[in-house]
Amino acid sequence: MTRRAVLLDFGNTLVGEVSSFEVYDPAAAPVLEAHLSRRLADRDAAKVVARFLRLRREGIGRARRTYVEEPAAGHLKTAFETGGLHAPAPEEIEAALDVFCAKEEAAYRPVPGALEALAALREAGVRLGLVSNNTYHAPIARTLERLGMRPHFDVLVSSSAFGFRKPDPRIFRAASDYLGVDPRDCVHVGDLPLVDVAGARAAGMKSVLARVVPSLAGESPPEGPEPDAVVEDLRRLPEAALALLAR
Repeated sequence: MTRRAVLLDFGNTLVGEVSSFEVYDPAAAPVLEAHLSRRLADRDAAKVVARFLRLRREGIGRARRTYVEEPAAGHLKTAFETGGLHAPAPEEIEAALDVFCAKEEAAYRPVPGALEALAALREAGVRLGLVSNNTYHAPIARTLERLGMRPHFDVLVSSSAFGFRKPDPRIFRAASDYLGVDPRDCVHVGDLPLVDVAGARAAGMKSVLARVVPSLAGESPPEGPEPDAVVEDLRRLPEAALALLAR
């Protein structure tokens, strides 16, 4: 029997609503500064945070153009070193990023029907993978555990760990290779035509455009390639994905 797989995006597909870094970063900056002040002088902590935010913003901009991901851990480490400060150990960097991401992580809520859709796809014998663009993977992994979604997934592929981000076809193929599924037998589900649909197509996969967050449902999607299917309720996803996989 041919193996089949469904790959899913994270933000605004499984959880919503996810705001951009322009919203969360300024709000999280004082919390990170307070955390770093425990090991640095207040003035040094403020300078490190300011450099980190600048490096992060520039890095996200570059990554969107080149599809080469720039992890937040590297930006924070550089923010110390360019100021002539000794960079903390990797575990301390991660602890600081956990503090920085805490408010955003706490805001993640499941899209209605997400758990039901994942369970139905697994029951149908479909392998599941997450393919997510992010600069720090840990909050996503913890959120999937907290929401009871993690057991449904066979693999989690994050751009922060893999090195390339959607729509680069390599990140999609990395997931299909791990799952042992031919890309032609994979469907990718995500909310961005120029990222999710275009990337899936470049990797030789079918695509479903998810318009499942209340603020997106019913609105025209941004410009981009046409998906193979559109769902505005994740409870409809198993039917749509299985139909595409049967072609």
